[in-house]
Amino acid sequence: MTGTEFQQARQRAGLSYRRAADRLGVSVGAVQHWERSERVPEQAERIRDLVMTASELEAVMETIGRLTTVCERVLGKPVAPGLRQQLTTQPLVGIGALMRLVMTPAQADRRAKHDERITELMTLIPTDLPRQVPLAAQGAYELGYYHERGGA
Repeated sequence: MTGTEFQQARQRAGLSYRRAADRLGVSVGAVQHWERSERVPEQAERIRDLVMTASELEAVMETIGRLTTVCERVLGKPVAPGLRQQLTTQPLVGIGALMRLVMTPAQADRRAKHDERITELMTLIPTDLPRQVPLAAQGAYELGYYHERGGA
């Protein structure tokens, strides 16, 4: 693996220098050095294990779409367009905002009948998603959103 390939893999994984270094157990300086190198050490090649494949990301985005629909049932209304956009492009930030809306005491009664489904979907969503979701995977969110609505 070349330094350029390592850099591309790190960026595809949505990892900053610091997060890549933490995940690989090395210093930030080592990550920066590897990206400038003609060849990287075998340890650096573990970055490939940190990159979610396109099909894995699409499956996660579909799950997030489904989660959005279930949360809308709890809220009794569609989520704001800005939040839907955030869920599509920056899902970890969006999920946090969505859960804050749904987990309020005012939603407790409505949430109770959907808790099991919310928990099921949340367990399928990894915490190491890329910070920005590529356009190619964003359509899977809509697919999951509308599939879950069909099951209403």
